[in-house]
Amino acid sequence: MSERAIQKVLNSVAPREEELPAVFDLAEAYPFGKKVTDSDEDAINTGVITSRMKVLTQAQPMSILVVDDDEIERALIGDPLVARGFDVVRAKDGHEALALMGKRYFPVLVTDWLMPGMDGIELAEHVRARGMSETYIVMLTAKDSKIDYERGYAAGVDDFLSKKVPEIELHARINAALSTAALRVTLKEACAALVASEKRNPLNSLEAAPQLSTVAEPEAGHSHATSEDIGTTTQTLALTMMSTPKVLIVDDDEIILQRLKMPIVETGYEVHTATNAAAALAMLKQDFMSIVILDRSMPGMDGLQLCRAIREQTWPGYVYILLLTAHDAEKDVLLGLEAGADDYLSKRVSDAQIIGRLNAATRVLSLEHSLKSAIEDRRRMAMTDPLTGAHNRRYFDRYLRGELKRARRFRTEVSLLVLDVDHFKRVNDTHGHAAGDLVLQELVKRIKKCLPREYDWCARLGGEEFAVVLPQTDLAGAAVVAEKLRKAVEAMPLHLGAGTSFITVSIGVSGLQAMPKRDTATVAMLLDHADQYLYKSKDAGRNRVSQPEPNASTR
Repeated sequence: MSERAIQKVLNSVAPREEELPAVFDLAEAYPFGKKVTDSDEDAINTGVITSRMKVLTQAQPMSILVVDDDEIERALIGDPLVARGFDVVRAKDGHEALALMGKRYFPVLVTDWLMPGMDGIELAEHVRARGMSETYIVMLTAKDSKIDYERGYAAGVDDFLSKKVPEIELHARINAALSTAALRVTLKEACAALVASEKRNPLNSLEAAPQLSTVAEPEAGHSHATSEDIGTTTQTLALTMMSTPKVLIVDDDEIILQRLKMPIVETGYEVHTATNAAAALAMLKQDFMSIVILDRSMPGMDGLQLCRAIREQTWPGYVYILLLTAHDAEKDVLLGLEAGADDYLSKRVSDAQIIGRLNAATRVLSLEHSLKSAIEDRRRMAMTDPLTGAHNRRYFDRYLRGELKRARRFRTEVSLLVLDVDHFKRVNDTHGHAAGDLVLQELVKRIKKCLPREYDWCARLGGEEFAVVLPQTDLAGAAVVAEKLRKAVEAMPLHLGAGTSFITVSIGVSGLQAMPKRDTATVAMLLDHADQYLYKSKDAGRNRVSQPEPNASTR
């Protein structure tokens, strides 16, 4: 995968300008001992730099373990990889390979299928059984039947490669393997970070935290990372995709289109075809397809130009590109990879190898999908109060700042309610802290029911104090919402202990309309102003709403 193609992947998971960045542990995120600079930390904290990117851009050579009982075969596979800058370690059998893998991490394992003692299939099974789920396993074999491939996949093999393969195809396979292995490491780190967060604060678990209407729900089929996932292979975790990816085949030869389409359709993929690059781009824009198989040589816009055109545009997800070519020359393949192709496919390839390439593509897309889900889960946890499910103070500061900027830009209003539970200490002292927690949880539920629009939101500022942000709302409208909220809480029965109890809240109202200099008003100023009117409600006897008059300059 080219650097430009990788950047498109990273951009697809980058948070929008007003989204809260995920917080990553730098020590975990840099597993290869690379020194972390300030710019690295900024990049990681935006949640867009992955171990995949670090692996592909770091200076030190990547380690590959080559296993074959034939010394000549080990040389034929290993020497070209060494010449291309890889750190190649060789083993003569499966037992020696397992011993080496127990001492150090190998992103890629290239193993022969037929070996005495422990064959390649048994080696793959042992590797997966020992929890080495990040290692990408490439099986060297002369076998080329669907049954053989399925047996290998069941054992944990990721890809198959003929011993007679051209050197450049070996290079392409290894590069694809390294990027996938790095992506698995990233996914496992993200899952581990989620589990560690749950252990530090069990209330913040993905299963326990209530979902907020203002936070986007994960798409159907997303694989949430839980503590159970850390004990399984990331490969298994990744295969829970929302749907089978659609495939687009682009070739100006109708015979080749049909020849490729048939085995892919029989495998269960939804396949579309296009006879030229312009039609392919139009189809992608109309109905996104995440796997594209395109011919290298086409009239008009050729395959390389189409690769670049796809990479230069923004899509709903990552597009995995397989370059279809009759040319196995190193120059042609390298040009395709540089143009943005993820892998290449010879037109002389068998049906089983076609499906093997698609399986590899699907795994990469699935890993990307699961990684996005893990990042979203982590981002949500970073901005959610674990007890109540309301937004937390960090979210409040960031997003209210954004609302103020938007209101000033479009000359609209934004109002703020600050509310506090009256005599909350008495609830804790009488019924216990568990009852106090229940009160706060029920309060948030009632607040959310009272908010009139989907873009109104609440946040827990700390303790029993909450804020409600009302965009495009003036002081008069905010006062109406505040009074509705006060009455709803007052009428809310709570079953604490043996009897039924009621609570009340005091509310202070503020907003841009009350600020003497609205163009310089800050979050802190708005919050301080609302607090002043909250204290007025407290001083006046509690269970009431206090609000300012609109500033004369804003009337």
